[in-house]
Amino acid sequence: MSDRFGNWFAGLFDGEGSFIARVQRRETYTALSFTVKIALRDDDAEVIDHVQSHLGGNVHRDERNQPSSRKGSADQLLWRMSAISDLCEIVVPLFDQYGLRSKKHSEYQIWREGVVECYIRTRGGLAGGSDYDDAFLQEMEELCENLKAERRYD
Repeated sequence: MSDRFGNWFAGLFDGEGSFIARVQRRETYTALSFTVKIALRDDDAEVIDHVQSHLGGNVHRDERNQPSSRKGSADQLLWRMSAISDLCEIVVPLFDQYGLRSKKHSEYQIWREGVVECYIRTRGGLAGGSDYDDAFLQEMEELCENLKAERRYD
């Protein structure tokens, strides 16, 4: 990856990106997920395409004309990456080298800790994740709460 793209992407993510971490406990399974996401109006499709062409990930259209959407909102394109191997092997090195400058830097530190630990426990994303022990899941739930708290505006 070029320095030009890395610096550009870090700046874009500072303004438009999100770090997501979730633990979802169900009766029959527990899901642990980490994601990075950028959402832009659909008239900025070339920006989303540029990101996907350099980093991979998935693009999804969020049609805002659905009844549940805010009135007058423009359709959005969302770029996402959620495979633990991609997050640890692509996104973590990118943000380690091309640091974030906004408050997202501290969010990244929390999110990064969970991604790296999950990567280690799943042997690079190759092992299933449903057999996490309760202590690890509690640790990840606390990490998710810390990430939410870091986002709050004081």
